[in-house]
Amino acid sequence: MPIQIDPEFRINDRIQTRADAEIMAPPPPSSPGHGISRRRFLQVGGLGALGLAVYSGEIERHWLEVTLRDVEIPGLPKDFDGVKVAQLSDIHLDNFTEPFFLRDAVSRINELNPDVVFLTGDYVTDSHGNRFGLQKFEIGAAWQCANILQGLHCRRIYAVLGNHDIKVSAEQVSMALRDNGIVLLRNSYIPLERGSSRIWLAGLDDPVAGHPVPDLAITAAAHRNLQGS
Repeated sequence: MPIQIDPEFRINDRIQTRADAEIMAPPPPSSPGHGISRRRFLQVGGLGALGLAVYSGEIERHWLEVTLRDVEIPGLPKDFDGVKVAQLSDIHLDNFTEPFFLRDAVSRINELNPDVVFLTGDYVTDSHGNRFGLQKFEIGAAWQCANILQGLHCRRIYAVLGNHDIKVSAEQVSMALRDNGIVLLRNSYIPLERGSSRIWLAGLDDPVAGHPVPDLAITAAAHRNLQGS
């Protein structure tokens, strides 16, 4: 009984436009027997480096890719067969993702009309704000990120924290998510109901910066699933 994971958003790292290829390829010699001059070589090399910088800095990181996967889960109740899940991860608002790009991702998810949305951490970036006085900006990014995520039409939105979120401020990032209607799972679990069936969804604290306690989440949720309660 498959669950469709639809979509996982990530940056495409293999996009090359025709213009990039033309910039990066040196022109042939003007006549047989004459190689490229040092000056011409430096000009072509400079244009190639510029094209690569533009590609990696602007084109690549703004490429939104949707990856569709079918996931087989043994023992999944029939009522959950074919449920559509969207996963969005590693947003890092302001440092790597501009607000307009996150809004584009939210719009794409809304177009796909998923049954459930999973947000799997790192909404902001830890830039050692406590040391350099930047923490208030990182916390502000967390609230802006959560406000944009509120635009998701799906009403079943579940989140966990990433290591950057915890290092910036687990309390503030958690508050931002919850105040915007997003259910946060930190060493906890919650029932998901569909038709006459119920399963239990568990979320752990981040294993790098947090304190995951599997018995409070995964073990307890599995026990409830086995009980059928």
